[in-house]
Parts: sequence; C-alpha cells; structure tokens
Amino acid sequence: MTQGTQMKKQLLAVLTGLSAGVLGAFMMRLNALLGMHIGALESAFVVHLAGFLFGLVLLVLFSALRPTRGAQKIPPYLFFLGFVGILVVVGSNLTVVKVGMVLSVGLFITGNLVFGMIADHFGLMGLPVRKMNGMRFAGLVCALTGLFLIL
Repeated sequence: MTQGTQMKKQLLAVLTGLSAGVLGAFMMRLNALLGMHIGALESAFVVHLAGFLFGLVLLVLFSALRPTRGAQKIPPYLFFLGFVGILVVVGSNLTVVKVGMVLSVGLFITGNLVFGMIADHFGLMGLPVRKMNGMRFAGLVCALTGLFLIL
C-alpha cells in the first residue's frame, strides 16, 4: 500500500469519526426531545426499535441475510450490547435536559477519552496496546480543562 493510499484511508477515517460525532450530538438532542415527550426509558425503546427496523431493512437490501461466517466464535456477551445502548440513550436524555447540549457532549466526549485511553493502554478487548505517554496525558488534561471551562 502506498503512502498516499494510507493517508487517504486515514483521512476518510478521521472524516467518518467527525461525522459520527456530529450525528451523535444531533442524536443526543433529538433523543432528549423525544424523552421529554414520552419519558427517557420509553424514548430509548423507540429509538432502538427504529434502529432495529432500519438495520433489518439494510440487512435485507445489502446482505441478503446470508449466514455470517464465524458467528459460532462470537462471545455471547457481545450479543447484548443493546443493553449498553439503552443506558447511553437514557443517560443522554437525562443529561441534556438537566445541563444542556455543550456540557452533555463534553461529558460524553471526556468519558469516551478516559475509557479509550485506559483501553488503549492495557489493550482491552483485543485492542493493540498503545501505552499512555506524556502527549496523550496532556491531551486528556486539556480535555478535562475544557470540560471544567464549560461548566
């Protein structure tokens, strides 16, 4: 793979990540609005039901529901990630209403950074080990400082 191809792939990954972050913040607000109308837990149910139906349509259109190779090797706990999604949506619904969008997004990003650094440092869940270093620690300190500034 050429260096140019590698850089294009990295740029695409960065743009995809930024887009997902924008969509995540947008989703937080819409989930909170829905939660204000029907309740936090109820909105989490509606959001996940809609996601299930949309995902099912995509599976039918793009994968023809072909059997997944290697499904037998998947640890059973990975099939229960919807539980985590419900907790994220309910937490988001409750947080946005109480503290607003900027602080909610800041809290979620900071939580992601802290967990990400721990997961990288110890190679959790099969990740390659990327040890904490001074620059990463400084980045975390900057993020935490930014979070305190928007309180």
